[in-house]
Amino acid sequence: MVGQVFLVIITITQAALAGSPFAQIGVPEQESPFAIQQPPVYLKTLTSTRAEALEDEGDLQADVLVNATLDRVGRSFHTGDADELEACLVSGKRKIYLSLGFDDNQRGHYGPGQVRHIFGRLFREVETRSFIYDSTKVERHSGNATFSADWTYVVLDTDEAVTERLLFKLEKGTSDWRIYEIRAASR
Repeated sequence: MVGQVFLVIITITQAALAGSPFAQIGVPEQESPFAIQQPPVYLKTLTSTRAEALEDEGDLQADVLVNATLDRVGRSFHTGDADELEACLVSGKRKIYLSLGFDDNQRGHYGPGQVRHIFGRLFREVETRSFIYDSTKVERHSGNATFSADWTYVVLDTDEAVTERLLFKLEKGTSDWRIYEIRAASR
């Protein structure tokens, strides 16, 4: 019995060396995976796994950078620090679109210093009760990100609590994410 098994193994090995196994079962040589030099399945799996790992690594890095910007924005609203907010805005000659629900006069495109001035005045007139956002609901696509936050504040003269839903749009910079639009959700 052992001799027969050994003989079968030798016969199979010789047949494999004589030609592709596909030719022996009637598949033309030009249609076999060996004839068109396809990489083995395990190599495809390793290649796609590496590409997915690099993409996931890039996504993780982007998530960390977006979350760092979100934390800074949240801190600026909680502390009423317009300078902190300005550090999150696009810079240079880029303008930021601003459209807030409580002030129709401020709708338009502004430079970072102008936005700092607008929010500096606003932060002096209100007291932030909360600034709530969900970092798991940030939408990222092609170098842009969008998130919303519920900003609850009290106008100092009235003691009336107001909640505004603000939408923020960010773009990926060289080492961080920067805001290029802030608008009230109803706008």
